[in-house]
Amino acid sequence: MVKEIKGDTPFCLIDEKEIETVYIDKYATYIEEDCFRCSQVKNVVLPLYLAEIKDQAFQDCSIESIILPKGLKKIGSSAFARCKSLKKIVIPCTVDFIGYHAFSYSGLEEIIIDTPNIEINTEAFSGCELKNIYWNGKYYLDVEKFIKDYYFYSLDKLVAREANIAERYLGRGFTEVTIPSYIRVIGRNAFSECSMEGVSFWENLIAINEEAFFCCERLKEINLPDSVEYIGPSAFKGCSRLIKIVLPKNLKIINEDTFTGCHALEKIKIPDSVEEIKCCAFCNCNNLKEIHLPANLRKIDSAALTSCKDLSKIYYKDVCYTDKEQFNALITGLGLCSIDVWR
Repeated sequence: MVKEIKGDTPFCLIDEKEIETVYIDKYATYIEEDCFRCSQVKNVVLPLYLAEIKDQAFQDCSIESIILPKGLKKIGSSAFARCKSLKKIVIPCTVDFIGYHAFSYSGLEEIIIDTPNIEINTEAFSGCELKNIYWNGKYYLDVEKFIKDYYFYSLDKLVAREANIAERYLGRGFTEVTIPSYIRVIGRNAFSECSMEGVSFWENLIAINEEAFFCCERLKEINLPDSVEYIGPSAFKGCSRLIKIVLPKNLKIINEDTFTGCHALEKIKIPDSVEEIKCCAFCNCNNLKEIHLPANLRKIDSAALTSCKDLSKIYYKDVCYTDKEQFNALITGLGLCSIDVWR
């Protein structure tokens, strides 16, 4: 039986259970949440102007075939979850977002993703027995290889809503990570709470966003390339075993809480390019003994070095200051501020 649905009428409210093929109104721009959920529909013809398939729209549906239109932009969370009869899907080039569990535990065996610039949320294809994946000009027979490649390619797009997102993609227990050369931005929380001990960067990297390496408690050394121009707040906060940090020569600002709680850090040299050090940038670095401030420093927050109890040497313009009052008198006179250290 064939049925045409006008407007936004949810299929679950239509009292016709033998419908197998449905034509959606040609002017419809979205499929409503739960519209076909648990229905017996096998084929759905979508309109050209469709822009969004909302959450759970086809969840637990008997759908066997569906062609996604080229104007589609978003596939919501669990949109096709547990659609056991759906074997193949082509994601058109216009889609820029696939939601959480969008196709999880469906019958998908083959997927073609026609665009490299897409955000695929965590576990979008979990539980699928995929045998063939086409993405970014490559065919993958190994799902794990696809997931790793996708994760690295998308580091600048992913916004983690939970900890350990990298371990979801890369597997637990990895100790070394090399950021590929095509990565320019590392997204928020990308590696938060991961177990890695070392990370290597290429010169193409320009930004590390907020909490990117938050609480990576085994991380011991960071050597950032000079191409990096921005490090977000709390980017390395809680990296309690971090011993050595080499900052890039083009960095302008050290943000709030960037290195808070880096207890193993004993010495830091801030490049002369840095003009501002914000609140709590190095708070609670309990073992920090020596810091070299940049010659071009214009502003330092009074709490930038709070609770650095072992700090005994502050270098500024090649002069070593070991007395708080002497140093504060200097930078107050320069109009920078006074800082609360030696506490």
